[in-house]
Amino acid sequence: MKIRTWIAGYFLAMLLCGINSYLTLKVGVIEEGVCITALLYAGTLILMRVKISSEELALVATMGSAGGAFGFIANFYAAFYLIGQPMTFWQMVIFSLLTSMLGLVTNIPLRQLYIVEESLPWPGSQAAIATMNILGGNEGKKQTIILFVFTALSFIYVFGSQILELAKMPALTYFGFLGLSASTIGLGIAWSPFIIGVGLWIGTRVGIGFLVAAILLTLFAPIIAQVDPGKPPHQFIWPGVMFMVTYGLTDLLMQWKTTIRAFQSVFSTRKSDRFNKKLDEVMSAKQFYILTAAVMLALTIFMYYSFNVPVHLTIIMAIFGAGIFNLIATRASAETAFNPIRIMSVMLQGVCAMFGGAPTAVNLSGAGFASGSIGQSSVLTSDNFFGRHFGVSAKQQWWLQLLVLIPITLVSVFVFMKISTIYVVGGDTLSSPIAKMWASMARMFGGELGSLPKMAIESMWIGGIAGILLSFGNAWVNKSLADAEGIKKLILGLTPHPFGIGIGLILPIYYSIAFFFGAILLCEIIPRLFKTDENTLYSVASAGLVGEGIASLIGAIMVASGLVKPILEFFTLHLPWMIK
Repeated sequence: MKIRTWIAGYFLAMLLCGINSYLTLKVGVIEEGVCITALLYAGTLILMRVKISSEELALVATMGSAGGAFGFIANFYAAFYLIGQPMTFWQMVIFSLLTSMLGLVTNIPLRQLYIVEESLPWPGSQAAIATMNILGGNEGKKQTIILFVFTALSFIYVFGSQILELAKMPALTYFGFLGLSASTIGLGIAWSPFIIGVGLWIGTRVGIGFLVAAILLTLFAPIIAQVDPGKPPHQFIWPGVMFMVTYGLTDLLMQWKTTIRAFQSVFSTRKSDRFNKKLDEVMSAKQFYILTAAVMLALTIFMYYSFNVPVHLTIIMAIFGAGIFNLIATRASAETAFNPIRIMSVMLQGVCAMFGGAPTAVNLSGAGFASGSIGQSSVLTSDNFFGRHFGVSAKQQWWLQLLVLIPITLVSVFVFMKISTIYVVGGDTLSSPIAKMWASMARMFGGELGSLPKMAIESMWIGGIAGILLSFGNAWVNKSLADAEGIKKLILGLTPHPFGIGIGLILPIYYSIAFFFGAILLCEIIPRLFKTDENTLYSVASAGLVGEGIASLIGAIMVASGLVKPILEFFTLHLPWMIK
């Protein structure tokens, strides 16, 4: 590994961590930064006329994405601040390091399961592969031009629609339905290049699943408004979350042979036929056991003395947060490029409450436990997909992410401590929406389960049963598709995928419609009408992800810095038709 790769990786990881630590508290979003890291690094070397390979880009992107994802943990620091129990410097540092280390431990079996054993789409990683191939000079001049042109178009549209909010570039288009307030329930379509581009990798069936979820939320919006007034229907998360939990677990149980092979490759000397020792081995089974025990022991002691979390509750957090919910969240990321880590954090808060972790601080620690462990595990597993594609070993990526943990932890804590002295956490300037949600849920779970919204428990039963049934149904569809031909294959190929339904039930309706639109447009309409080749489709879709990611990052920085106002004044003076 070259010295320039180390230097650039560390620098970009710390840069993205610092930016995202601020952005997530400012507006509730982060940009993990795989493609952005690759573009920044490659762009710099191209300007210096230095040749670069896709493999080198993969190594730098692994480090950069670790920093970008780590910024999300700042929400946990802010949540404790909001409940009036601000964490000390060392509490923030040690908690973040230990939960992230647990995430790195769980990444090892997750990689084996979701990358080596299963063939999952990984849309975000597919976009990274396409981008790195082009930047590394492997796809020719045509694909390079397509990527950069469509990235520029995506950037311009997202910046104009979401940052400047220009009327001629709408971010959303709302639909009317049976007298319902479309803007209140979120009925419409988001003109997001990122989401529409992801449609290529999620495929038609998952896209139709999103459409089904959008229809369900629209139809049940009046009922949800009665039991949980004042909120759009997707914020009644209980049926959707339980649907995802039961669907994910049932799917794992039905693929028990695959799951056992994956864990055998980690926990024993007996390896799967798919296992490539050079590419896939991170450490021996003995080393894995020792590391897991050491991390859990350190976490248990720290949680007990810092947050008064009982020993049994830390173990339960690890089983559910770093285990079950991590499996579900990472699978969601692999299927749709959407990682429901925020929802999984709330779910772990609920689990804590059920097992005796009702006190607010104890309960809130569950949200941080999930965000730390799932965040690092999931992003590294995603990086492992493009790493394996380019022949980068799992061991190398694992150690790169481990070695970058200490500097990005210090950056995250430093940024939070500085901005919390300048701005009011939870105020207008630093709204901290995710931290507010976690803090509110901790206070709610601090009471009895009866403090949940009306119909929450009943809806979880309905969602849970539906998840189990549709998991069996999806297994039958997949089996039938393998041998289907003609009209039967067409019909089966249009059946909604349960994962699209589950994710769609906890997303705004306009996002689900956009996922559906992107899947149909890029998987069905454009290939059939224009005979577009696969590489061109990949370049266009990847450009949507990259362009929106860069625009969101730069735009959020400009909003926070007050630089958007002069641009709007320019449009008002010289291009008034754009803002009317």
